[in-house]
Amino acid sequence: MIAKSLLALAALTVTGAFAASPESRYVYVGSYGNNLSVFTANPESGNLTLVHQAESLAPSYLAFHPSNKYLYACNELNNTYSAFKLSKNGSLQFINKKDSLGEAPAHVGVHPSGKWLLGTSYNNGTFYTYPIGSDGSIGEANREVKDPAINGANLASLQGHDSPHAHQMIAAYNQSQVLGVDLGIDRINLFNIESDGTLSKSNIQPFININSGAGPRHGIFGKDGKFFYLITEEGNIVIVFKYDAKLGTYVFEQSVDTLPANFTKVSYGGEIRISPDWATLYVSNRVFGPNEGSITVYKINPTTGKLSWLQNIGSAGQYPRGLNIDPEGKFVYSGNQNSNTIGVFKVGSEGKLRLSATINHPSPSDFQFGPSH
Repeated sequence: MIAKSLLALAALTVTGAFAASPESRYVYVGSYGNNLSVFTANPESGNLTLVHQAESLAPSYLAFHPSNKYLYACNELNNTYSAFKLSKNGSLQFINKKDSLGEAPAHVGVHPSGKWLLGTSYNNGTFYTYPIGSDGSIGEANREVKDPAINGANLASLQGHDSPHAHQMIAAYNQSQVLGVDLGIDRINLFNIESDGTLSKSNIQPFININSGAGPRHGIFGKDGKFFYLITEEGNIVIVFKYDAKLGTYVFEQSVDTLPANFTKVSYGGEIRISPDWATLYVSNRVFGPNEGSITVYKINPTTGKLSWLQNIGSAGQYPRGLNIDPEGKFVYSGNQNSNTIGVFKVGSEGKLRLSATINHPSPSDFQFGPSH
């Protein structure tokens, strides 16, 4: 199916030869296919036009350097991380790649300082960093950190809970700390990031335990870093923590469901994003049935950080692994991995969504937005 979709994608008419209007923006789409795709987004409709592809095997997650000059990809199927330089026309020039420290790198991040690439290996349960060169290249990896803890025999029978499985590493708002989200042991590890990029356990609060079997997946900080929001893969909940940037500590505030009360099918939490105005939070729900994936929308209380349910809407496809909102807050893009479609949603009143377009693309999984032109 992926091969057929690749042929269909290659047959798309590419207009403008990388030319983008002053109002448009380049959109970079990661996938489980053979390319990292570059589109231009129509500023009125949000629709995407393919303008470039860079060869890259399964660039499942993407991250920009703070300078917006470089883009990094997690190549999950061949256990590497790749670096690309952005050209003025939006195209990508390959810089280099480095092996991951372990199998199945699950995510990629860049420290806000721009000095470190943040890596994880799902199969080995390891977290590690790479130095980033002045030319955007990836250096040799620092020593990995692995949490040896296992939650116990009661979890050994649950899928993904037989051992540590590192799923994401994200920099804290104070930048001196990083969070290592471990799905396998239902834990968020709190690390200090040293001046040389090595990781050491926090002495104040070394970890946060999550509900047994919930499977913490991805997290994101809210406005001014006061609150941290976590989506779980198997628990189908979003957990809210209050964050103290001075102490580097986290306190539980709230847990909310990601699915309607009457939903009974198997679903796995996917991605979590916050709107540019910090008022709305979006999560994806991955369901295997045709056109049964969904996006749930919440309103964020600016004082308490707590969430209130606004909407649950179909993702325009199956198994929406990736989700992101453009920097203008006008459109949300959903990457429906198993149906080979991208859902384009117009953001309306209170952040609620309305489907405006569906685009064919092989196994889309992540979206990043380049500078406007």
